[in-house]
Amino acid sequence: MTKEQFKKKLSNFWYYYKIHTIVAVFAIICVAFMVKQCAERIEPDMEIIMVTDSVTLSEDKVTDIENMLSKYTDDLNRDGRKFVRCDYINMNQKQDAQVLYALQTKLMAEIAGSDTALFITDDTFLKRFQEQGMFLDLKDVGLSGQYGVKLSKLPDFKIQDMPTGFYDLNLSIRAFNGTSLDREDASDSYKNSVKMLKALLKNGGIIK
Repeated sequence: MTKEQFKKKLSNFWYYYKIHTIVAVFAIICVAFMVKQCAERIEPDMEIIMVTDSVTLSEDKVTDIENMLSKYTDDLNRDGRKFVRCDYINMNQKQDAQVLYALQTKLMAEIAGSDTALFITDDTFLKRFQEQGMFLDLKDVGLSGQYGVKLSKLPDFKIQDMPTGFYDLNLSIRAFNGTSLDREDASDSYKNSVKMLKALLKNGGIIK
């Protein structure tokens, strides 16, 4: 085949199959991107929920919290990595009403459909959840009658450039079918959360 014949065939192919070729290339790029994302995705060993209407955090600061907490988790999924995911839900009332409704729905779904035990909340949500009986009385760690510990008392949360009000947030643990932190029949996930809570409290000198 001569060079001119090759160019003619190529021109004919492009004329008849241009759209097909573009679609095929686009599909290949999309599949490659999805495969790359799946390969890089890290499944968390545990999750915590942070919900506030008084403090707004950037994505970078949420990542800083995740990195700090990841030091205290066990490798529950046995993938050789330790990772805690922080599900941050910003319920600032200045947002659009439809956005707030969507976030409220997400929060309710997270609470109802997950075994997440550790929560970071502002005083508004701490009181709301406490009234619903959602949080455990911290009497087992010498904090009888308290349902949350201020982050200001936990040195591990001394993260640089946090927004105003961050250290007034509270760390709480959910009550699952019982009133004790050290239930023998608790799930591995819950035991891992208790272990993390105690490590943070110990570093703050609250327990020995």
